[in-house]
Amino acid sequence: MFKRLKALAAVLTLGLVSLTALSSAQAATISGQVDIAGIVNLDASDFTPNGSVSLLTPAFAFLGTGDFAADSGTFVTTFGFDFGAVGDQTLLTLASGISFVAQSFSDLSDGAIKSFTATGFLSADGYDDSFATLSFASSGSSNTITSFITSVAPVPLPAAGILLFGALAGLGFAGRRRKALTV
Repeated sequence: MFKRLKALAAVLTLGLVSLTALSSAQAATISGQVDIAGIVNLDASDFTPNGSVSLLTPAFAFLGTGDFAADSGTFVTTFGFDFGAVGDQTLLTLASGISFVAQSFSDLSDGAIKSFTATGFLSADGYDDSFATLSFASSGSSNTITSFITSVAPVPLPAAGILLFGALAGLGFAGRRRKALTV
C-alpha cells in the first residue's frame, strides 16, 4: 500500500511540475487591429514589384483594438516601403513600441487605387513576435489609410508536455513489469 502511495505521489509531483512548465511557456502574443492614416507622396511612389512608397511622417493611429487600443490617437513613425528589398524591413513603429517588420509583399496595385499587402510580424518588448498582415490603400489622393490585422499563431506544445506523457507511460510499464515479476 505504501509503495502505491509513493508511486502516486511521484506521478502527481511530476504532473504538477509539467503543468507549471506548460503554463509558464505560454507565449505573450500581440493581437488586435489598428487603422493608421498618413500622407503618401504619390509622385515619388511606385507600386510595382521593384518600386517603393514614399511616406511623410508621422502618421496617426486610430480605432485600435486589443493590444493596439493604447495606440489610438497617437502618432506613428513610418519608414519608406521598398518592395524590391530582400530580407526583413521595419515599416513602422507605434507609440506603444510595437513595430511591424515586413517579410513579403503581395497584391501590388499601381492603378487608380494604389495598394499592397505586406505579411510579416509584430514585435515589442514583453511579447513574442506575432504574425501580422498589413493592408495599405491610397485612393489617388495623398491621404491613405493602412490597416493591421493580426492573427495569433498556435503555440507549440513544449517539451514538458511530452515528458509528462513519457513519464506516465514509463511508470505504467514499470508497474506492469513489477506485477509480472511478483506473480
